[in-house]
Amino acid sequence: MELPVFPLFYFPPIDFFLSLKKFKEFAIESEENYTKQTYRNRCCILGPNGKQSLSIPIKKGLEKKISLVEIHYENKWVAEHIKSIETAYRNAPFFLYYWDSYRNILKEKPSQLFDLNQKILLQILRDLKLNCSFSFTKSYQNEARHDFRHDFNAKVKSEKKIPAYQQVFQDKFNFVSDLSILDLVFNLGPEAGIYIKNN
Repeated sequence: MELPVFPLFYFPPIDFFLSLKKFKEFAIESEENYTKQTYRNRCCILGPNGKQSLSIPIKKGLEKKISLVEIHYENKWVAEHIKSIETAYRNAPFFLYYWDSYRNILKEKPSQLFDLNQKILLQILRDLKLNCSFSFTKSYQNEARHDFRHDFNAKVKSEKKIPAYQQVFQDKFNFVSDLSILDLVFNLGPEAGIYIKNN
């Protein structure tokens, strides 16, 4: 059986999980070369000033396989991301219930981006109660039968309709889609997994 193939992202967008939930098993692409300006090292949250992109700096060098890309920690981005997420979501109904797990993963400071993103994905799957498992690709294939590696573009607004839910700054900005799964989890709590399964 050929498994669907997904990329590994930093706090993936909601539509990533709307695609993922269709499968009991999937493969994570571990053999591709790292691509700049993608969700592999960035996510989008909704803060008091609107939609905000958080990016992880990586160590410079030649093109590298995604599983070997190293994170650059000298500019204290972890503290900045933690502060931005706390500013954005401290008033969300379920922020305090879920935040410690994600903050602790960030504070571990794994050296490789792939390791960080894998830990985040595992925690999100637990929080959403999605009953699925994943493995890693053994070699790079240009095409896959169910190929989601290029379906989520950090630079282009998603055409996928994300059903509205209550957000912290909805009175100020109306509903904002194309956000990280963090927005859904912190706002809906245990209902986030139901939202994913029903949409």
